[in-house]
Amino acid sequence: MDAELTRELSSVFGEALASQFAACGMGQDAAQVLRLLVTFFGARKAQRDHQQAEMERQAAEYKAEAARLQQQLEYVGVTPERLSVAGSAALGGLAAAASELGLTTASDASLAAAWTVLSLDDMRIALLQAKAGHQVASLQRALDRAQSAAPVMQQALAAASAQLDSTDAHVKDGLQAHMAMLQAKVARYKAQEHKLSDRLKNAAGWRPELSHHSLVKLSAANDQLDKQLKDTHRQLDSYKGLPPSQVGAELRVRQLREHLTSLQAQLQLGMANLD
Repeated sequence: MDAELTRELSSVFGEALASQFAACGMGQDAAQVLRLLVTFFGARKAQRDHQQAEMERQAAEYKAEAARLQQQLEYVGVTPERLSVAGSAALGGLAAAASELGLTTASDASLAAAWTVLSLDDMRIALLQAKAGHQVASLQRALDRAQSAAPVMQQALAAASAQLDSTDAHVKDGLQAHMAMLQAKVARYKAQEHKLSDRLKNAAGWRPELSHHSLVKLSAANDQLDKQLKDTHRQLDSYKGLPPSQVGAELRVRQLREHLTSLQAQLQLGMANLD
């Protein structure tokens, strides 16, 4: 804790308490909090000292004014003991009024000014009370209107709720009445859709045996036949240079030609199916 904070603590709380705080060895955060407390209580102490000094000053002025007034009364031979009962009461009332008004000089001007300030304060208070009363009355009228309108609103809400329930029940009844008819219409529409779809397929020349899978199989079979046909042609070409006296070769050629004819017939049939 630094020396400046220690001096501030001493001025506000006294040297003993400042020494105790200094011996604690507090950190920066604690010192910051302590500095804020010193500032706050220092301001409070300064305010109290100022108020005390002002009260002492006013008391001294009041005593001096009372002594001056007493001296003036003594100059003219008037003492409190020689005053009448009414004079003593008036003098006491004047002193009490000056004390209540916080005046050190009981003159006509100071008393009039003090009474004027009090009258203005009373007028402000009366005005605030009138405004508050007006606001309270306005709120009370609004509350009365709301309370009087509450039954009407409740009746309107009840009527709206009943109408909503009736509409909901009517809609539910209508849905139940028309649900069977709607389901029957949907079934008829689906059946008609299937019929039209089949009719469209037949009109386009579609046949179940010409599905994609069957067409793929036919295409593969045609490719195989075409390959066998090409192989047979190559074998026939290899026999073109043989002499005609060779009976075995002629027989083989005849067999190959018959096989070629069979393959060509199968190929034409497959092509017709594809068409």
